[in-house]
Amino acid sequence: SHFCALGHDARDIHCNNEYLQKTWAKENNMPVLDTKKWRFYLKRGFIPWIDRAEAHEWFYQILGAQVKKFRPDILINHDPAAISSRFLSEMKPYVRFIVGQIASAIPTQTDFKVYDLMISSLPNLVTYFRKRGVQAQSQRLAFEPRILESLSKGDKDIPVSFVGSLFSGH
Repeated sequence: SHFCALGHDARDIHCNNEYLQKTWAKENNMPVLDTKKWRFYLKRGFIPWIDRAEAHEWFYQILGAQVKKFRPDILINHDPAAISSRFLSEMKPYVRFIVGQIASAIPTQTDFKVYDLMISSLPNLVTYFRKRGVQAQSQRLAFEPRILESLSKGDKDIPVSFVGSLFSGH
């Protein structure tokens, strides 16, 4: 909303939301790929097993079409572990500047050289990227205050609350 207020065309693409992404694909006359494929594996390490597994070809196909259609000046990726460096390298001709944001464990399979800038709220990660020749800047965590306008002014009856994620990445 702040980019738009400054006169920029800004879009949020929730690329891991399969429903939204496939809806965009249909609205843009793009064929949608089947999301189930047969797979064979050893269940519990030794029992031969076959089932239908999720396939995610749609993810890069649709995201790539969106990047090529919108040709953004700046593409900001908030999850470098989820979007491959190889894909971002392929998108370079359609994007002027690629920015990555991370504040969790660094994914080992990611080549951060594809990013023109990495931002993080964690000073140690800014230092990490700079030592490896990647442009990096600190960006403190922020909160959009307009969200408060849509919340009810109910009683505060919860003495302690945690909002966040508890998983191995954090």
